[in-house]
Order: sequence, then structure tokens, then C-alpha cells
Amino acid sequence: MSSKPGLYPQKIWRSTSSDAEKKVYSALKTELPKGWYAWHSLKVRSENGFEGEGDFVFAIPKVGLLVLEVKGGNITVEDGHWFQNGNPMKESPREQGHRFKRLLLTELAKRDCYPPAHGIATCFPD
Repeated sequence: MSSKPGLYPQKIWRSTSSDAEKKVYSALKTELPKGWYAWHSLKVRSENGFEGEGDFVFAIPKVGLLVLEVKGGNITVEDGHWFQNGNPMKESPREQGHRFKRLLLTELAKRDCYPPAHGIATCFPD
């Protein structure tokens, strides 16, 4: 864990083409609750080489962790299928969040770290 609570990276978001992620980063820069840690575009690699990425990962000491999946543009769900700007999404935002959370929890457990609670959330800032 980083040495002190706050948003990481501290000065500007990690390289991203997502305006939605930039909006969320900017909001968190001034509104992140005191004592929380947050990482933008946290990447984790499994032993078999799979690399997952969480748009934002929050660690709240003595409470748990939260993976936030951010999607921009016009997001719709039609007959159970997710679309972004009219194009079908390969995977729903919630599935993406759950997949990354499983990977993160697996890698944390290898280091004897077991968050007391964990979850995912989705954010559609547009």
C-alpha cells in the first residue's frame, strides 16, 4: 500500500483515452474521503501472465476495498445486452469489475492480505 492515504498517481491520471476516467480522477482529486486510498488504472498480473486492470481501486482501512469500473459515452442495456455509443460491449461493466476483483483478491491472498469486505461498483459520468 502507498505510504499515505490519497489518490495515486497524485498529479495526473495514468495514460488513458477515456474522458470518463479523467472526469472521475478529477473529481476524486478534490473529493476523495479522508483516510481513503485510491489508484487509477491499477494493473495486476497473474502467475499465468493474465493482466487485469481496474479503472479505480479504493482501499478503505479497516473496512475493505472497492473496484470501480468507469464507462463513458451513451451506455444502454437492451434485452440484457450492454452497448456503448450504440456498439455492443464484449463484456458488461459489472463482469469486468468482478473479473478484476477476483484477480486482485487472488494476488492479495498470496501476500496474506485479506480485506474484511470487498465489492465492485460501476460509474457512468456522462
